[in-house]
Amino acid sequence: MKAFKITLRLFGFFGLAISTILASTVSAEAANREIVIYYQSNWDAPYISYNADDSNWTSAPGEMMDSDIPGFYSKTVPASSLEFVFNDGAGEWDHSASGGNFQVVAPGTYLISHDAIIPVSYQATRMESKIRIHYDTSWPEAYIHYNEDDMGWTYGNGQAMSDSEIYPDEKYFERVASSLEFVTNNGSGTWDNAANGGNYQIDIPGEYRLSNGQLTRIKVASELDEAQWLMALFAANGTVTPYDGGYYLTLTGLPEKLLAFTDRPDRSADKIALAAFFDSWDAAFGDTPPNAAFTGVTAAGEEQESAFTLTDPVFDSGNSTVSFQAQLVPGAPELTENNYSDLHLFIDGIFSDILYPDNPKREGRLNELVADANTVFTDAHSLEFQITQQLLQLNEKAQSLYGRIHVPLPPIVNTEITPGYVVYAIESVATVVAFNAVKGGLEKLAVTFLKNEGRIGEAAFVRLVGLPRWMEVGKTGGAVLVAVGLDLAIDGVSGAVKRSNLRSGIHDLIATRLTLKRADLVNTSFLEALKVVNDSMEIMEELGYTKEQLDRLLGEKLEERVTNDIENKINDQFTLDYLRDFDTQRGSWTNEDR
Repeated sequence: MKAFKITLRLFGFFGLAISTILASTVSAEAANREIVIYYQSNWDAPYISYNADDSNWTSAPGEMMDSDIPGFYSKTVPASSLEFVFNDGAGEWDHSASGGNFQVVAPGTYLISHDAIIPVSYQATRMESKIRIHYDTSWPEAYIHYNEDDMGWTYGNGQAMSDSEIYPDEKYFERVASSLEFVTNNGSGTWDNAANGGNYQIDIPGEYRLSNGQLTRIKVASELDEAQWLMALFAANGTVTPYDGGYYLTLTGLPEKLLAFTDRPDRSADKIALAAFFDSWDAAFGDTPPNAAFTGVTAAGEEQESAFTLTDPVFDSGNSTVSFQAQLVPGAPELTENNYSDLHLFIDGIFSDILYPDNPKREGRLNELVADANTVFTDAHSLEFQITQQLLQLNEKAQSLYGRIHVPLPPIVNTEITPGYVVYAIESVATVVAFNAVKGGLEKLAVTFLKNEGRIGEAAFVRLVGLPRWMEVGKTGGAVLVAVGLDLAIDGVSGAVKRSNLRSGIHDLIATRLTLKRADLVNTSFLEALKVVNDSMEIMEELGYTKEQLDRLLGEKLEERVTNDIENKINDQFTLDYLRDFDTQRGSWTNEDR
């Protein structure tokens, strides 16, 4: 029997030994592509038998899975694909719903729940299969509650839909997905279901319109082209020299940048450096050279126009000139002069990824930072449980040891970490809990716990944790998860606008990640300190002790360890160094982190 519960682990971001953390190093394994499988079972010690990358199966019964939380098991395999099945080590097997083996074909983190594979996060880039929906509704606000690629349903009302740029007064939604099951609502309890009372279903990527309960496909995915850009190149002067079969076209007095703007329905413009434009010419046009509209003024003041197909540009940045071989486009008028001034070329058809080749890297970095934040939140789910258990054990053991030597028992002090969350600890330990760094770390842990329990809302969570306002907060399998929200606007835009929005998102999350990871390191180190104290009390109980020795362990020694390992060590610079090492090991693109 399996339950829906997630503890996310991505790129080895957490779960490091405290000695490793304090040395500020990251294992090289973090850079490897890996598959992480999570599985919840009533078995005492489940095994996973697997075949990684179509090599060989593990020997029966396979490898015993690790346990992060009682009843919850995981296994990390360095691989790009994995075929696997579970068993109890004694002959009982757990197969997929079809009766065969489970299989994943891309690195990432996966939850096995109710015989289904649920992707939690990807390390690999997903295929750009897009589904776009235009929604004909009279609602002033519309939401779409959906399940993409059988990955699980969105939280609550789902995602707010934007305004359609194609159909006036209609709503719009776009998602990178291969299939989509969905239903719409107005955010206030009124739902729009399919005609049969069920959900709408899209199994083929493409563009769709939903009107009066009828879902109609407009375009298939292959027709959903990325934004195309048109180039406006201005020059002070130019010459047009005929030769057999065409012209040599030379432009002089060029500006440093040309003007670029998108073809409809996209609405973007930007200035592009000429050197960058001509450097990308072959990649942009390949074997299909562009057409260009030509206008220029003759010495007599007559404006002439024509259209050419341009090839073989030779750009001289030092002299601000460029020359082309040019062929007249069929039907275009011949030019009658050789010399022109005030010359303009309007060049067709170049794609966004050519003009902004780093936008995919920016988007990858943004998603990577979101995944890092989610790792901290899911790590907090485990840390909160473990720290609570260690404090409870410490309180009980300390009072027992003091009681055995007939001295007054230390009082239990409650320390409010944040409204609604209190830590109970004996007086000397409560002093350490109140240290600035320790309490700051516990605050992030406490707020995540309260959100998990449904005791605070999304707005309070965003404010208390310090998340950017554009982030959406949900809950999957009992753990808080965040995602890029519509307010950042990266799905429906391209080019310079997308670049600007991605940069803004990266800069926001770099600061957020620093705060969250510092708290994570503090909490991990504090947990280790509590374990050392509890282990030491176990030894003292066996060897004998005095009140002074016990006082020193629970007071001076604990304070000394926390001061040295946390208060004086885990600061912003320590955390920055840790994260830089981590990003280097996993090969992150960090060009715009600052």
